[in-house]
Amino acid sequence: MKCIIKWNKILNTTLIGITDSKNIITMNSNKNEYSSPRPMEIILLGAGGCTTYDIITILKKNNQNIISLKLLINSKRSKKIPKVFININFFFKIYGININKNLIESAINVSHKKYCSAIIMLNKTAKISHNFKIKRIKY
Repeated sequence: MKCIIKWNKILNTTLIGITDSKNIITMNSNKNEYSSPRPMEIILLGAGGCTTYDIITILKKNNQNIISLKLLINSKRSKKIPKVFININFFFKIYGININKNLIESAINVSHKKYCSAIIMLNKTAKISHNFKIKRIKY
C-alpha cells in the first residue's frame, strides 16, 4: 500500500493525500480551520470504518437482518507529545429485525481482537472499549 501527501505553500495548513486506490482526501493540521479533517481524526475514521465493515460482514454471514449501523467514537489523547490516543470508546447503534445480542457482542469482539488491523494497532497505546445499543425494528 502506498500513499502520496502533497503540500504547497499556497495551501497553508492543508495537505492533499492520494491513496493507492486513487482516492483523494484533504487534511488540515489546524484545528481552527474546518475545511478538512485533521490527520488524527482520519485515523479514528479509519478504525471506525474498519470495524464497521467487519461487524456488518460477520453479522450478514450469521443471517442477521441488520438495517442500519451507526458508530459513535469518543477518544482522549495524551497531553504530552507524542499526543497518542490513550482512550477510545466505540459505541455502536445497531438497527435490525430479530437481531441477536450475543452475535453482535461476538462480532464486535472478533473485529477488535482479530480482524480490524487499525484497532489492533491503536490498542498498542490506547485503552479500547466498546458498547452497543440494539434497536429492534418490527414489521
